[in-house]
Amino acid sequence: MLWPYVLAWAERSFIISDLAEQHRPTSPPLTSEEQQLWTDLAQAAWRRGDLEADDVWYSAANELITRGLSRRERRADRSGAGR
Repeated sequence: MLWPYVLAWAERSFIISDLAEQHRPTSPPLTSEEQQLWTDLAQAAWRRGDLEADDVWYSAANELITRGLSRRERRADRSGAGR
């Protein structure tokens, strides 16, 4: 009864390969100093109220990742500024 699953996997393997390719890093990881700099900048913006969490998820390595957006940029996007 395993054969139908193997066939289904083989038929869709290009989809899996494509998804895997999309998640490969395109640049070298940040150094610890760069990570600390960006963390400090994000925390300062959060404390000022200039940053809001847009999306939160866990990586494959079980690391919590939070994507934040500047509230100023978001307000500008909503008002149509820059168009």
